[in-house]
Amino acid sequence: MPNRAASGDNIDAAVRAALETASRRLPTYERISDYAITADTLPQTRLGKIQRHRLPARFDLAKTPVPKPTRAPRCHPWKTENGR
Repeated sequence: MPNRAASGDNIDAAVRAALETASRRLPTYERISDYAITADTLPQTRLGKIQRHRLPARFDLAKTPVPKPTRAPRCHPWKTENGR
């Protein structure tokens, strides 16, 4: 793992740098092509095994950008439709 001081607090950049470093030593078919970081735990069975069939949907959900909340239009409660 890269030095935390060198990479700052940007976790994504630190993970990307570690993957690039490790990928240099791997054949092309073993390299990680894409990843997603999420705070959610992986889906598991009651025995603790990872439910691999649910991972593609979770990956797609983690890769979709979260829209920024929009502000509601300003309205004045003391004005009516006629402007009075």
